[in-house]
Amino acid sequence: MRWQKPGRDVANGGIDLTQNKYKIFHKLRLLQRSLQSLSPFSRRLLRDDLGSAAMLTALSMPVMIGFGALAIDVGNWYSQKRELQTAADAAAMAAGITRYRNSSANQSALETAASADVAANGFENNMTSLTDSSALLAIHRPPTSGNYVGQSTAIEAVLSQRQQLLFARYFVSDPVTVQVRAVVNSNTLGGACLLALEQVNTDALSATGNMNMNLVKCGIASNSNSSTASMYENGSASITTEYVHLAGALDQQNGSLNSPSIVQNGPRVGDPYRDVSTPTTSGPTQSDPSVKPNQTATLDPGTYPGMTLQGTANLNSGTYVINGGTLTIDSKATVSGSGVTFVLTNNATVKINGGATVNISAPTSGSNAGIAFYQASGADSSITQRFNGGSNMTINGALYFPNQTVSFNGGNAVQKACTHVVARVITVSGNSDTNIDCTGAPLAYNPSTPEIPYLVE
Repeated sequence: MRWQKPGRDVANGGIDLTQNKYKIFHKLRLLQRSLQSLSPFSRRLLRDDLGSAAMLTALSMPVMIGFGALAIDVGNWYSQKRELQTAADAAAMAAGITRYRNSSANQSALETAASADVAANGFENNMTSLTDSSALLAIHRPPTSGNYVGQSTAIEAVLSQRQQLLFARYFVSDPVTVQVRAVVNSNTLGGACLLALEQVNTDALSATGNMNMNLVKCGIASNSNSSTASMYENGSASITTEYVHLAGALDQQNGSLNSPSIVQNGPRVGDPYRDVSTPTTSGPTQSDPSVKPNQTATLDPGTYPGMTLQGTANLNSGTYVINGGTLTIDSKATVSGSGVTFVLTNNATVKINGGATVNISAPTSGSNAGIAFYQASGADSSITQRFNGGSNMTINGALYFPNQTVSFNGGNAVQKACTHVVARVITVSGNSDTNIDCTGAPLAYNPSTPEIPYLVE
């Protein structure tokens, strides 16, 4: 439609306003009179625009309330998730510790331990289904997700719980489920020729003197969390080893430490013989033998109140219990035996003097497999066991003293001896070369043995 000036012909497409001008003027006059008849308040009300803000506020109020309610619920969900994560961490650790204490623990044992820790953290839980009143716990060995999928040494705990809708239920119809997971892994280093089990001693493992120590196919580990000296090295000691694994810090004052892998502040290593029961002997109770210098004697397994060896002693295979006394091997003695285990009970001690010739091998099978010396439980932790045979000491097997200190002055591995010193505290010293070679040794730790678990995810 095209607008034209007044007076144009309507037939030419325009609109002639001339004929309607009086009608329009009349209506405008009527509107003016109506407005003039209004009261002053009414005229102010027509000009006022403040009501528009109130109207917009009223219209937007339900939306703002909805977002506020959702914010409150989401904050509550995050708080619940943190608490749920703590319970999942505890569940994973409980399962890992259960397997650490019993390497043959089955799935049911892991779930029972994990479920108990979830309940201890305030969450009612079950292992079958997710309900409004209880959380759902799942234990996976190996994990089914994350960075440790398929790794047999790792255990995964997955915990799910439905969240209450306080305000958001007016806007969200479906239930909200929060799910968390935690994974523990176990250190499987194994094969530590020197393993100090003490967790808080500042010098759990120390090496001093002028000796050269060469460890082949095994390493050094200390569970002390000391920030100054989980392992201490001083003097002119030179150590070459496959690895060094410390729960705390290395304090190297002097000497040299050669290893392709040195880990500090790492997870603790498990006790490889923790599941071994105190060995017993079927032999009779014996008198206290004393093999004099220049004397040769053959000894049988049994229980001895003590043993003093100064000459040549040949040990038949079996278990020798030293009950409360001392096993003394003099500096001029020669002692040998294969398939031999010494068990020290009632705070018995062992003392091998420097210069002694010792050639002992632990059993390679049976319940005592791999153990040459075993400290019975309940031993006095203040006792120090001394293995100072020097260059003539060859022991194939473990020196196991989990509650005591071992002072070790090793010797040459002329027969590729694989010696494992596992003790609460270990001190290594001396001036002779110490060579331990566990290449192909049947006495090495079982690498499948689970070690102390720690959270990794």
